Amino acid sequence: MFNGTAKKLKELYLILTSDISAREIKQLLTIDAANYLSFYSKYAEKVSSKSKGMRYLKLTKNLFIAFLLKLTPARRFMYLILLFLFLWGANTLQWFYVFAGFVGINILLAFELADKLIMRNELEVAHDVQISALPTQAPENSFYDIAFFYETAQEVGGDYFDFSCDPKSNKLKHVIIGDVSGKGLGAALYMLQIKAAFHVLGKIFTTPKQILVELNNELYKKMKAGNFFTASVLTIYDDGNFHFARAGHLPLYKYTRATNTFKILQPRGIGIGLSNNGTFEENLEEIFIEAEQEDLFLLFTDGLIENRNNFEQEFGETRLKDFLMKHSHQSSQEISSALLRELKRFIGEHSIFDDATIILMKRK
Repeated sequence: MFNGTAKKLKELYLILTSDISAREIKQLLTIDAANYLSFYSKYAEKVSSKSKGMRYLKLTKNLFIAFLLKLTPARRFMYLILLFLFLWGANTLQWFYVFAGFVGINILLAFELADKLIMRNELEVAHDVQISALPTQAPENSFYDIAFFYETAQEVGGDYFDFSCDPKSNKLKHVIIGDVSGKGLGAALYMLQIKAAFHVLGKIFTTPKQILVELNNELYKKMKAGNFFTASVLTIYDDGNFHFARAGHLPLYKYTRATNTFKILQPRGIGIGLSNNGTFEENLEEIFIEAEQEDLFLLFTDGLIENRNNFEQEFGETRLKDFLMKHSHQSSQEISSALLRELKRFIGEHSIFDDATIILMKRK
């Protein structure tokens, strides 16, 4: 009998510890715990007390209430009854009620887990839809060697990049990169709306300023208050030079190998969806850029430079510039792949904190 029990306990141990790693445990106790605490803290009443002990007690109470309010009314009611049974049984040493409370709470936990798994399946479908809506390769063109990567912090993200070709010649005409405020499914749905609008506008208008103005006119009516979209658009002409405009997005980096110099190109502009009374167009600047052979241009979203490592250090602009200078002799695809590897090496055990996207263009 003892051997049989020991064998079953060993099998249970193997089931519980299979595929587990020290890294996962560390992430659960540090990163995940901090993220979940931050989530519930947003819904918990603020605590102000001079006594440190009283402050912690009030904070614990407020977090517990915030947790309860996230349950459905029926589950919240059952949870409180089962918790009372468990605590009352433990206090009076009536083990039947302890067992009933424990089993009941775990059944509720299983319900919550099932909801999460259903949602995750739906997010996986949304992820597939979003990825299928993004380019798999850059259009062929005579002037630029183009590469890109797209990494999301969650199953779906708010970063967007795309290309638009001239409807007559089918040559690459417009390049766009952008970032919807926020993360998750809401940002991804806005991204799909932006894609549809961009492909229509790219066939009608011939300058990045016109496209951004019309995008703002279209999205201002659809985006909820507080949401916005930052974007950069460049329009390539028949000589390989281009016009560039940005609506509150990060600057365009230009690296010239011949002189080993960087230019940060940052024309004026505010985010799309923030204003529609003429202020947006008045503040939108468009600049002309000449490109020489082997000039390197980088468009990117803030996740590239703001993702952090284990020491809470950001990848940063300086590290990005040094990397581009070091690898500028390579092809765009080689640079892009190496940059993604460097970003993942830098953040180490951390997951991608914010969506990170780049478009790299090297003049042939």
